[in-house]
Amino acid sequence: MAYLVLARKWRPGTFDAIIGQEHITRALRNAIKLDRVAHAFLFTGARGVGKTTAARVLAKALQCVDGPTEEPCGVCPACTEIATSSNIDVFEIDGASNRGIGEIRELRDGVAYAPQRDRFKIYIIDEVHMLTTEAFNALLKTLEEPPRHVKFIFATTEPQKIPVTILSRCQRYDFKRVPLGQVKTHLEALLKAEGVTIADDGLKMIARESEGSMRDSLSLLDRVISFAGIDASADAVAQCLGIADRKWIMELVRSLVKGKTAAALEVVAEVNQYGLDLRSFAEEVLHTLRDLVVVKIAGVEARAADLSDVEAKTLVKLGEDVHVVAMQRLFQVMLKGVDEMAESRHPRLVLEMAIVRATAALEFQGLPDVLGRLEAIEARLASGAPAPAQRAPAPSMTAASRPATAAPSAMPQRVAAAVTPQRAAPTGQPPHAGQADNSPGTGMTLEDWPAIIREVKQKEPLLATMMEATRVLRIEGPLLTLGTANKFYATQFASASTQDKLMIWLRPRLGASARVAIELASAEGTIAAERSSKRTAAESDRRTELEAHPVTQAAVRATQGRVVDLRIENPQQGEDE
Repeated sequence: MAYLVLARKWRPGTFDAIIGQEHITRALRNAIKLDRVAHAFLFTGARGVGKTTAARVLAKALQCVDGPTEEPCGVCPACTEIATSSNIDVFEIDGASNRGIGEIRELRDGVAYAPQRDRFKIYIIDEVHMLTTEAFNALLKTLEEPPRHVKFIFATTEPQKIPVTILSRCQRYDFKRVPLGQVKTHLEALLKAEGVTIADDGLKMIARESEGSMRDSLSLLDRVISFAGIDASADAVAQCLGIADRKWIMELVRSLVKGKTAAALEVVAEVNQYGLDLRSFAEEVLHTLRDLVVVKIAGVEARAADLSDVEAKTLVKLGEDVHVVAMQRLFQVMLKGVDEMAESRHPRLVLEMAIVRATAALEFQGLPDVLGRLEAIEARLASGAPAPAQRAPAPSMTAASRPATAAPSAMPQRVAAAVTPQRAAPTGQPPHAGQADNSPGTGMTLEDWPAIIREVKQKEPLLATMMEATRVLRIEGPLLTLGTANKFYATQFASASTQDKLMIWLRPRLGASARVAIELASAEGTIAAERSSKRTAAESDRRTELEAHPVTQAAVRATQGRVVDLRIENPQQGEDE
């Protein structure tokens, strides 16, 4: 007797035997039980998920000698003939090769005649979307009002190609892809009955390669048994199917996440040397990166990942030290590389360069990381805690990078420092910080704004940065009106937290009732604001430089006061800067 492939030998003959489509089988069984069987059905879904099988089982249930019944006997002439596609009253038609209007006319003419032996005339049309528009139109009237003894069952993988007029006349059922776990469980039971042993990891490879198609999984199983015999290891399965071992995939993913470019390139070289298809390998890596993000977000028990417990725990541990934004960036770079591999004659080179880009992308900090660090720095500065030992932040020009002409020895010849006795708080300390201030204030002028910015910069550099982008428009008693061309800064200045911080520096000058208003600058004001910001930054740097000059420091020590103003006389121009 000729060998029968597993997909045909183990084809389900009852509703209970159909794997992964419980929502379909339950609806069909209830329809038969309640005597509410429609005259036309449309089964849609991916290849190999049980559409034609369900159509045959439904035909058995309707034609069985005990029927219509939910459980066809499988031994009566009607059941056995339907299983072998030889029943005289059940017509299985291939829509791809019988797609013309002539074939549909013949079908329409035959509908009028009663069944020869069984209860119904059943027409099963596979790949019905292949019918022509004229054929669909010829079928419309018959499909809408067929004789009572006629049932239509259509199956298709592309329901979007079927006219709406046909869809509206059918009872539609959408078949799902079979979950990986159910495919693996079914294969284990089948192998036990066949007396074949395949390693657990090998079964997972077969289930994963089938992509939710039960028929594909059985076809792959046939290949493996033919290649490795009745006792197949995971390596034999991988070699037969031409796919990479999971250890290579996990090693490459681990190297990508850790930023180990050299190790990742070594994995690619080893896979290429082994002779595997690099495009398929890269797709597997991409799927694993996706699973890594899923388990990072949803945890070990994430059903969307379709992973074993061991693999899920491995990925969770691997992603502990990596931010999900970095993982997304890594996935996007690799996705672009996989797409480029599909169109390139040099897939290895494309994959290697994608790996280099992916590991380099991890070094760049995303916006959430930067904002988080800035918030931490701002909180530390506000609390007055000492800054951790690290390199100094880079202003417009640090002392180390400043040209030699800016060294103390090359400063202007005469520096006049106005020093007052120590009555106020030291430079860099907010005036009256933490103390109640009910005084009317000492008054403030337009020229005081740069000095206030310099004092704020020593305690709250972020606030000072925003202040540098503003200019004083008006001072009306306790009300200070600022102008800025930056909409974001304008919003920040209007917030209560920023207003509270500004009051610490402004109340000693404007009084306890000090208030700040912010206005967006006009088109002309934008240019003026930019120039003012540049001048303020330059003056601030110059001020810091002069305060550190030995002459200034000696004057401060001698008087035990603090610097309130610095004036520089330029010997070349003979006037104050």
